[in-house]
Amino acid sequence: MLTHRDHCGLCHSKDIVRILDLGSMPPSNAFLTKADLGKPEPVYPLEVMFCRDCTAVQLGAVLDPRDIFTDYRYFTSASGPLVQHFHRMAESLAQRFIESSNDLVVEIGGNDGSLLEAFPKGQRVLNIDPSVNAVKMSLAKGIPTHKGFFDSHIARILASKSAKLVIANNVMAHIPDIRDAVLGVETMLAPDGVFVFEVHSFANLFSQSGWDQIYHEHVYYHTLKALKRLLEEFGLEVFDLETYPIHGEVMRVYAARPGVYPVTDGPSRQLRMEMSWYLHREDTYRDFAGRVEDTKKQLVHFSDEAKRCGASVVGYGAPAKGNTLLNYTGIHLDYIVDTTPEKQGCFTPGSHIEIFPPEKLLTDTPDHLMILAWNYAGEIKEKERVLHDRIGSFVVPMPTLWYL
Repeated sequence: MLTHRDHCGLCHSKDIVRILDLGSMPPSNAFLTKADLGKPEPVYPLEVMFCRDCTAVQLGAVLDPRDIFTDYRYFTSASGPLVQHFHRMAESLAQRFIESSNDLVVEIGGNDGSLLEAFPKGQRVLNIDPSVNAVKMSLAKGIPTHKGFFDSHIARILASKSAKLVIANNVMAHIPDIRDAVLGVETMLAPDGVFVFEVHSFANLFSQSGWDQIYHEHVYYHTLKALKRLLEEFGLEVFDLETYPIHGEVMRVYAARPGVYPVTDGPSRQLRMEMSWYLHREDTYRDFAGRVEDTKKQLVHFSDEAKRCGASVVGYGAPAKGNTLLNYTGIHLDYIVDTTPEKQGCFTPGSHIEIFPPEKLLTDTPDHLMILAWNYAGEIKEKERVLHDRIGSFVVPMPTLWYL
């Protein structure tokens, strides 16, 4: 089900305007089996809107989360760098905020439990996630897990005023009714509880022209300016902020009831940086849309030249963002390799490119390997050093086309 919004999801203002149109495409994680290829494939508009009141950036057409996350094939444990990042995060949060093993740690959208399992053994934890596949993996690790979508109703039932930590990583972009989600977090938090969440920094997406990270799962593209206004409306103060080079760059935001924790200079530093990029101005996003079109032209030219020369181009990694790139540009790839078993043997949504295990590259040597998981380009080059020396070129498509 698709909802066309006529108001801002963060502040409810009706003064929103379209700033980018990526056309219509299927959901980026809706991978297909061979049997699916002959069936009609639903596509939905992918339009980005800007709120002139609170400056929030968001999709104008929003899919029902039940159509995306109930049968979900993304698992945190499939990404080594992400697992390491979460393990370091768990260690840091435990040292900074946890006083006893009885302190409750709740993770919203905890996926397969990769973060919660990194907390000290015996720590009281709870994972809330809607995905059947991820919940099975989380339970198999011995992590108490509630299957369902998070909202204020669930918050009252599961952990009203009892959570020392509420964590939501890569989730606050996904929840259409984000106001109800923040109400739910406030409902869960103990008097000295802390809400810690990571979201991709729109400042980074903007500066890197990372438009491929726009897809139907990501309803919101957050700046601290818009988030801070939303959190304050529900009685939460942003007291700290850190950035990390994961998914390009994420903001780790710390919020609590006012006055409970001292305010660091992290939030004000982030706000100054956002102001320096003019992310509060509509014309900034018009310029961004022009850069998106420029990158598309570069990729189409590369693909056309490869075809003209008879050169093979293979994709490395099948992340959701890769499907935005493939569907918007229409470029051709011979096939894709990916380490996720659940994606192997499937076809990409929209572009219908077959996905193989990376071992296929042991016997096949393409002329070009395009790194669709470009935010891990450095790690991939190091991991595939032998392959890098054997293949004609490693191509990184974003933020502009370059060779690794």
